[in-house]
Amino acid sequence: MLRAAILLFALLVTPAARAAEPLIRGLDHIPIAVSDLPRAVSHFLDLGFAFKPGQRNANGIQNAHMKFPDGTELELITAAAATDELTSEYVDWLRGGDGAPFVGFYVPETTELAARISALGSPLTLDGSRATFPRSSLLHHLFFGKRQRSPTDRPEHFAHPNSAFGLIAVWLAEDALTQSLLQLMDAPPLRAQRCSPFGSSTAQADLLDGEALFVAGAAPRPILAATVAVENLEKAKRAIKTTAIALPCAPGSLWVGPDSAHGIWLEFREVKR
Repeated sequence: MLRAAILLFALLVTPAARAAEPLIRGLDHIPIAVSDLPRAVSHFLDLGFAFKPGQRNANGIQNAHMKFPDGTELELITAAAATDELTSEYVDWLRGGDGAPFVGFYVPETTELAARISALGSPLTLDGSRATFPRSSLLHHLFFGKRQRSPTDRPEHFAHPNSAFGLIAVWLAEDALTQSLLQLMDAPPLRAQRCSPFGSSTAQADLLDGEALFVAGAAPRPILAATVAVENLEKAKRAIKTTAIALPCAPGSLWVGPDSAHGIWLEFREVKR
C-alpha cells in the first residue's frame, strides 16, 4: 500500500514528457475469463459476433477470439486447472464468476513505456510484445501490447453479423492511480461525458483511437464494460438475439448486460468508419 501511495504521488507530480506521438494509441484487447468456453461462445454468437477458433495451450488455457480489422479484439479465455502462474490467476479469478480480469492498451513502443514507468519505481515485465505489471501491483489489471494481428487471420473472422469493426472503449471503476498513469503516458482527458446503464463517466482519457472511461461508485472488479464500434446499429439490433437496452442519454448505441456478456456490460456504438 505504501508503494502504491508513493507511485501515485510520483504520477501526480511528475510532468509528462510529451512524445511526438502518444505512447498509448488505443486499446489492444480485453480478455473475458469464462468458466464454460463452449457456452460462452454460444452466447456471443447470439450477440452477433463471428469467431476465430483458439487452441488448447500446453498449460491448459483455451480461448476463442472476436477479432477486428484494426488488431483489437475481445477474447474468451478459460483455464480448467492451476498448472502455472497464469492459469492459477485465472482459476482464482473464476471463483468470483466470469468477467474481465485485464484490459490491454495499444502501445507500439513497449520498451519506451517500460522505461518511463520503471523510472517511477513500478517496473514492468516485458515478454515479447507485451508489458505487464507484477501481480502484487494495484495496476496489475492493466497490460500493454502491440495488437493481435496474425498471418492466420481470415476475412471470415472479421465478418461479424452485428457489423462490429473495432474495440473502442473500456469502462473502469474510478481509480486515481490508473487515471494518473494514463495521463502521464500522453492520454489527455476528454471533455465529453458518456452515460451507461450503471452510471455516467466521471472522467475520460483520450486514447487517440479509443477511450478509457471511469465511473464512480463501489465496484467489486475494476473492469465494468467494453464498447465495440458497429457500422450500422439497425444491423446490430437484428443480429443480437438477447435483451439489449437503448438509453435516451446515449443515442446511437445499445447495451447488453453482464448475464449475456459473461460478467461485463457490452456497448454497441454506431461509429462512422
